[in-house]
Amino acid sequence: QYAFPERHFQQAFRQISLDDFETLTAQKIYIARTAFGNLINALPIKSKYDFTMYAIDEYGTMEFKGLDFIRAYNFLWQYITNNILSQGKLLVSTYELMQRHLRQTGMPIESVGFVDWGNTDEQKTGYTDNLFEMVQLEISDWDEDKVPSDSIANQALHFQQLFLYMEHGLKQAHLEELTRNDVDEKRFVKLFDGVDWPVDYSV
Repeated sequence: QYAFPERHFQQAFRQISLDDFETLTAQKIYIARTAFGNLINALPIKSKYDFTMYAIDEYGTMEFKGLDFIRAYNFLWQYITNNILSQGKLLVSTYELMQRHLRQTGMPIESVGFVDWGNTDEQKTGYTDNLFEMVQLEISDWDEDKVPSDSIANQALHFQQLFLYMEHGLKQAHLEELTRNDVDEKRFVKLFDGVDWPVDYSV
């Protein structure tokens, strides 16, 4: 809904409220709510549900209406930092260690990844309890020209790009500065008081 706002106007409208008319014609935007909505809807669906459980505990309710979106934005960033970015830093550090200490051994480190032993495909590997033989089979299947999408190298690259982008991202302090004493923000707070928070659980 944030990436394609035109979808809101694909249905026929017979009339719109005066508040909506003023918002559209004056090209106004609810900054805090939009910032929160864009950030949370960028998360994978499992993370959205996981964050919702954290929010239920934080706010003591399952009905998220009339939120202070600056507080919610900060809480969401805390969740992302603790549960996603921390893993990204670990992946980047792991890949850097592999580059320093394993590349000279000839191991194709771009193809190294983590194995979920709980979901091992027995038909594919033929092994269920011999760790050494399974690892040997995985090594023999490596193709240096094709870096797996779930390899440590690939995931570390994505996180490195994300960390670089975050240096110029919207911080809570910026959001507070943008919305402090803003008349339109105060107007939107009243308009959206009874509206659910902007989270799309379908994707």
